[in-house]
Amino acid sequence: MKKDSGKLTGILNAVKARRTILIVLAAFLLIGLISYWSYQKTMTRLLNNEILTGQNVNNVAADIAKEDVTEATQEPTTEEPPATEPSNSMGFEMPLEGEFTNGFSNGELVKSETLGYWLTHDGVDIKAENGTPVLSAGEGIVEDVYDDTLWGTCVVIDHKNGIKSYYFGLNKDLDISEQEEIVTGQKLGTVGETAEIESKQGAHLHFAMKQNDEWIDPVLYVNEN
Repeated sequence: MKKDSGKLTGILNAVKARRTILIVLAAFLLIGLISYWSYQKTMTRLLNNEILTGQNVNNVAADIAKEDVTEATQEPTTEEPPATEPSNSMGFEMPLEGEFTNGFSNGELVKSETLGYWLTHDGVDIKAENGTPVLSAGEGIVEDVYDDTLWGTCVVIDHKNGIKSYYFGLNKDLDISEQEEIVTGQKLGTVGETAEIESKQGAHLHFAMKQNDEWIDPVLYVNEN
């Protein structure tokens, strides 16, 4: 009887030990998944111009890690935000003619040819020779002109009604200045090779548009109008 009791105790101890090991392994796995998730999200957000524009990069990774831990403890939701659809008729035109080498990813991750990372591509890349004129897609006011460590020389135009257009990777010798009123087809500058984040693609224009602060496909938008 004592011998059977000893065997039972040994079995129970073994089960407890195995359960403890499984709990520890599960904890390490959860930590690893959260860390990987945090890393991927950090790189995605850092490598998109919403965050990494050569400015405001300090402490971004730490902030995202905190967000990830909070999100991981919340119940998942099946609700998705409504898609932003082009709904403006202002007669926009493409800023130049050329081959589209990379399209709008609509929030999906695509692998960067230059960086080797997976990130969203929030505009379109139009291949053209260095020095090719880049024209304004529509009339508006030059909201911003700046040099960025990743995107090179950049121009942002506010077309009002919630529409803005973005021109990245230009040469430094621009034909416009901030707060200048411009018309559709007016020359902004020329195609360059200043966008380090897309340097392996050669000379091209990274062209993007926003409607009410949401990225939209500029090709579909221009064709819509």
